[in-house]
Amino acid sequence: QRLANLRTLFAYQWALPGKKLVFMGGELGQWREWDHDASLDWDLAESPGAPLAKGALGPLALLLARLNELYRAEGALHACDTEAGGYAWVTGDDEQTVYVFERRAPGHRSILVALNMTPVPRYGFRVGVDVPGFWQELINTDAEEYGGSGVGNLGGTQAAAIESHDKPWSLSLTLPPCAAVYFAAPAVLELERPSRSRGSSAARVGEAGAGGEAG
Repeated sequence: QRLANLRTLFAYQWALPGKKLVFMGGELGQWREWDHDASLDWDLAESPGAPLAKGALGPLALLLARLNELYRAEGALHACDTEAGGYAWVTGDDEQTVYVFERRAPGHRSILVALNMTPVPRYGFRVGVDVPGFWQELINTDAEEYGGSGVGNLGGTQAAAIESHDKPWSLSLTLPPCAAVYFAAPAVLELERPSRSRGSSAARVGEAGAGGEAG
């Protein structure tokens, strides 16, 4: 369960706005505190049937590799890091300890992120979305390949014409225990970048770059 919590933490971190930092072997899942007088526990990168010496990765390192791949490939996860429109809350269910939000960016498909912070699976958890169609499950930290139990959504789920969270469509999700799940929208929702006022620092920088030194 401690590893499940760590996998969820990494997926949550990668889904938030801002640049990513993993401290000194965090991807190995070390049990002991980091020691500047000792080397990292590289043996933890080896998993049964997939030794590091053969170029394979252990389950936790494999998860981080997949998160990095998605972070680069999905513009919604990075394109609007510094803009309010790049992040939107869907729901925070304190009773079930489930939190859902979207990452968005103009010209890119939205990424829905669902976090179940308890060891209890949640079945049929309904989440509102703006786009109809099939929402693909991009990553599930409870997948067996990452060392999890394998509870999931079998590759994705179809949006139903049922209103939820002030949205016209919704998904019925299976949320694995102590896990994070990413879903990709089936289409790009047209979004506009928020306009910047001429008094903002970003606008002044743009004016200085276009017309020489700013007075």
